[in-house]
Amino acid sequence: MNYLKFINMKTKLLLSAILFIAMLSVITTSCSKASIATPSLIGLWHGAYANGTDLPTDTGNLGYSFLFRSNGTVRVFDRYDTIPSEAAEGTYTVSGDTVSTTYTFTSALLTYSSTAVINSSDNFMFGTWGSGSNTSGSGLFYISK
Repeated sequence: MNYLKFINMKTKLLLSAILFIAMLSVITTSCSKASIATPSLIGLWHGAYANGTDLPTDTGNLGYSFLFRSNGTVRVFDRYDTIPSEAAEGTYTVSGDTVSTTYTFTSALLTYSSTAVINSSDNFMFGTWGSGSNTSGSGLFYISK
């Protein structure tokens, strides 16, 4: 009889240990997921654009700023600084890591479109712009947040 008690106690201890290890592995696995912070598109992005095949740089090119709003609209400024700039209004869409815009400068009734790939780890976008609904053909641009 004492022998059976010893086996039952040993079995209970073993089952308790297995249950404890299983619970510990579930807890540590569920808590060890790395959360990667993706910067928000919403907000003001500054950069430059260039015409044709020239690469935009900080010197010698034209300033460009985009104000992305949470409601899917964008305001595009034709300079790096938004205060003396002419502004265009438009919309944007996001598909994966690509942002596409269409915007119109109302004073001149000129419409442009752009598409850019977001590098979320650097808060940076690089893309192309074009006239009307063409997202390329007029030049290159970059913006950063």
